[in-house]
Amino acid sequence: MAKKTAKTTATFQKNEKINRIFSEQFKREKVALIMQKKLTIKQCSELYDVTTTTVYKCLYQYSPDYGKGTKMVVQLDSEARRTLALQERSTSTRLCSSSGQDLQRRALAFVSGHNPKSI
Repeated sequence: MAKKTAKTTATFQKNEKINRIFSEQFKREKVALIMQKKLTIKQCSELYDVTTTTVYKCLYQYSPDYGKGTKMVVQLDSEARRTLALQERSTSTRLCSSSGQDLQRRALAFVSGHNPKSI
């Protein structure tokens, strides 16, 4: 008995990627929009059907503020206010702690009958 083999023909559609070349002027305009926060990287990527990696490459190439390996810290206004409040509280705590140490030194000198500067 001979084995029957079923031959199936599968039609595969290739994802045909069209290579597009954007002009330098076009890239600079989009980078400027991103820098002005009028367009996000994700929006630019979706709008022009390119990867975010491509957008970042243009950003690194045409922006003076971005470079490969550059980290940009972004804070919301509320976070910036909170950070300032914490810094002020930290400064006032340090001042209190140093004046508290001075107060302790003087109290010890008074109780022991010594000159506070000698302790």
